[in-house]
Amino acid sequence: MIGIPTGPLVAAEAKGIFMTPGVPRHASFIWKLRRQPFVRTLWSNRQLCLRVADTVCAAPATTLEFGINDLQHLSRFEQTTSWLTRDDFLSLSRKHCEQRDCYIITVVDAQGPLLGYGMAQANAVESHFSEVDQRVRWPDRTGTMFSGFVHPSARGCGIHSMLHVARINFLICECGMRWAVGAVEADNVSAMHSSQKTTNFRLAAILETRFRLGFPLRAVTAIDSTFDAQFLDAPLREASGSHP
Repeated sequence: MIGIPTGPLVAAEAKGIFMTPGVPRHASFIWKLRRQPFVRTLWSNRQLCLRVADTVCAAPATTLEFGINDLQHLSRFEQTTSWLTRDDFLSLSRKHCEQRDCYIITVVDAQGPLLGYGMAQANAVESHFSEVDQRVRWPDRTGTMFSGFVHPSARGCGIHSMLHVARINFLICECGMRWAVGAVEADNVSAMHSSQKTTNFRLAAILETRFRLGFPLRAVTAIDSTFDAQFLDAPLREASGSHP
């Protein structure tokens, strides 16, 4: 079974690094408090949006350089958080690149640090999304995208969106995937905005889990009937009304 990995290298989005700048300090504290594992398990509403693409996306004009499993690019990583050192990043990156059908798409400028990276997995079979504690079995020839990171000095420049496009086009064109899938938590405002800006990257399903005193109540809302994934842990319901 091939799932979405966990660990320090994949934890960037979970730690809120794409949180919108300028959020008041008290709001930021409440947001972080609500995301503590104990609080989220005791009482929380969680939504995960699955977005899919089955055609290539228009790539924006840029002078930046993109790479696939490029160790020279990865070596330009700079530590910007206390929980992921440069040595740990390089070790984890090499292990990921050595796995079959695993890729790290990187973006750099002519000089300076690694500006961003995003991971991809071709021919994924099944994934467990810890955010909502639900499993999804993918259709044949599905590629998954996860773990996006943008260097603090480069945020707000559209690099996250570029990494979406680069991974989608690579999975479809180079790996022969029928689907490219990404998952975004509904309350991650910046990541949601970035995914919505990506052309041909449409909402396919919403995975929702409500925790009440530790007991999960799960549901899946199907948006795109052409995306024939199997949702293993929740009843499927038809879409109604507006969705993110």
